[in-house]
Amino acid sequence: MLSLLDVSFNSLSGAISEKIGKSKLSIVFLSKNLLKEVPSTNHMSNLSYIQVIDLSSCNLGPRFPKWIQTLKNLTILNLFNTGISDTTPLEFWDMSPSQIAYMNLSSNDISGIVPDLSSNFANGSIIDLSSNNFCGPIPNVSSTMSVLNLSRNKFSGGISFICQIVGGLLSFLDLSHNSLTGQLPDCLWHFKDLRVLNLGHNNLFGRIPPSIGSLIELQVLYLYKNNFFGELPLSLKNCTSLISLNLGANKFSANVPVWIGENLSGLYVLILRSNKFFGTIPLQSCQLAKLQIMDLSINNFHGTIPSCLSNLTGMVQQGFSQDVQFHIPYFSETYVDHAMIEWQGDERSKVPLVIGESEGDGEDVDELHIWFYVGGGIGFVTGFWIACGGLLLNRRGRHAFFHFYDSFRDWVYVKVVVFISSLQKARQT
Repeated sequence: MLSLLDVSFNSLSGAISEKIGKSKLSIVFLSKNLLKEVPSTNHMSNLSYIQVIDLSSCNLGPRFPKWIQTLKNLTILNLFNTGISDTTPLEFWDMSPSQIAYMNLSSNDISGIVPDLSSNFANGSIIDLSSNNFCGPIPNVSSTMSVLNLSRNKFSGGISFICQIVGGLLSFLDLSHNSLTGQLPDCLWHFKDLRVLNLGHNNLFGRIPPSIGSLIELQVLYLYKNNFFGELPLSLKNCTSLISLNLGANKFSANVPVWIGENLSGLYVLILRSNKFFGTIPLQSCQLAKLQIMDLSINNFHGTIPSCLSNLTGMVQQGFSQDVQFHIPYFSETYVDHAMIEWQGDERSKVPLVIGESEGDGEDVDELHIWFYVGGGIGFVTGFWIACGGLLLNRRGRHAFFHFYDSFRDWVYVKVVVFISSLQKARQT
């Protein structure tokens, strides 16, 4: 009896056969096809054996396939980019108690309020609801999840729920591009393995809490475009694994701490633009030997730029511009701004490179993009090993695991290659 079906990454079209509901399949990969017209609940409800199902990039919408909630043994569910424009039934969130390891509903148009997520998920679970229209407050979540991506929705309210994630497995947290308010809670001690923290493009305010220094594995901290203020906490110097630090478009007001150069020597990206920093640029910045992008524009600095910055091995150019347009083909926008930028590369460019967000309403150039994917990949893969470790104990489980792992690895590779290629082409023009 057939137990595994993998026809992913083809150009299959038409309807998904109703006969699939009469099989004893446990693993189904139909992703990256042109399939549509999913059979009804009556035809699919007999799939009690299904543990893994990947329908990503198939045309399932606009209605949410209610038969999904009948799969009581489901462990991995991928409905990424399936054209769903609907709400999720409450029964959907109650399925498969305590055993969902991976759920991806991203890049759809799903709306409504997300109910309690504190149960129904396995230890080390991965949840991706990004790029939808979910709204309301973020619910309680599992205390032992490893990856949570709720970015690009319409969530509102505070983020005190993160204090419930005490399992120590969280490696990736992205709440960016929502309407979240309130302060960042001082309860970050539990996140010893957190690699990526993205809270950008919200309405958060207050000071960065001292417990930020507990994130000793943190590689990407992205707080861009909020209302954080005050000085940077001294404890932040303990985050020595940081490769990208973006605090731009906030209301920080102080001297740039000397410990950024002394302690955060692994930084590739440092963005402090559009704040109220003052004083001089510390000489200790010259210790950031790996730095490739530095943006200190639109602050209140005075004095001279330390000449030693031009000696950093990761830099090749420093430039000033007040009306330079720099277009990155990978993105659709052209960004105009004045910035002091340092850029890494093999050849010196004659045109100052300017990356940043204009003072208008346009989106920012996400200069973190490449590092976010890299950091996200690390966090994702770490969590994925934890979440799916049990699947590796059997042959079909191993096949399912490595199928997902390879797909994600290829996605990260493509993103990084396209980004680098775009930058190289832009520098040659």
